[in-house]
Amino acid sequence: MEMDENLSLFVSESVELLEDMESALLELESNPNDDELINRVFRAAHTIKGNAGLFGYDHIIDFTHIMESLLVEVRNCIIPVTTDLVSLLMRGKDLIADMVDEMTGKTVS
Repeated sequence: MEMDENLSLFVSESVELLEDMESALLELESNPNDDELINRVFRAAHTIKGNAGLFGYDHIIDFTHIMESLLVEVRNCIIPVTTDLVSLLMRGKDLIADMVDEMTGKTVS
């Protein structure tokens, strides 16, 4: 089954954003006070949520909204960056990748 153009575009951009998110999260482990890394993770989640909204992928919107809300708390220094938080965010990234995988019927992450 061939993906339609919108889904293909969503998937390719999501894969790039998830790769950037993972890279920033890995760096965040060593630099937990780096605001730019936190912002990169937030922007990736925010962009994926926005793109999912354009195409009506509600399950991805709902999940990334929760992740984004957590990241707002991190940005506002309410929740500190810890190893456990980075692990949680990495699992969130993996769940988003799984949702994208399910939409295409093949592994994209």
